Amino acid sequence: NTKKIIIYSFEVFIVSVFLLACNFYSDKYLGANYWFWEDGSKSQIVYGDKKSPQGSISIIDANVSQYNFTDKYIIAKSNPLKKNSIDTYWIIDKEVKIKNDNSLNSELYDLELKKGLKGPLDKDSFEYLKQKLQINIELKSAF
Repeated sequence: NTKKIIIYSFEVFIVSVFLLACNFYSDKYLGANYWFWEDGSKSQIVYGDKKSPQGSISIIDANVSQYNFTDKYIIAKSNPLKKNSIDTYWIIDKEVKIKNDNSLNSELYDLELKKGLKGPLDKDSFEYLKQKLQINIELKSAF
């Protein structure tokens, strides 16, 4: 009986370690090399390779809690982790071409990545810009 308990305990331990090691977050491809990288309170919108968000560069690195996208735009809402901070809103124009080659140093590449980014915006400015750009989608929960 003691031997069965030890074996069972060991099996539970192994399964627990395996489950903890797994990544339960689901990254979502948003098109044009943009990804929603789900990582709990560190969730963000990144730009990188079409096949995987690994090694990508953060575009919106705040706590992205809501987002949505079309063929042309990504919209997002982030909740700062600091107390008494206000929510911020973002719009990314995916049609803005990003020069991606080795001729750019990291500072210029960062500026290149931000060309299609509008934000951080307050809610009223975000809604106004959405209407002006004819973005007819609403934010959806990221989780």
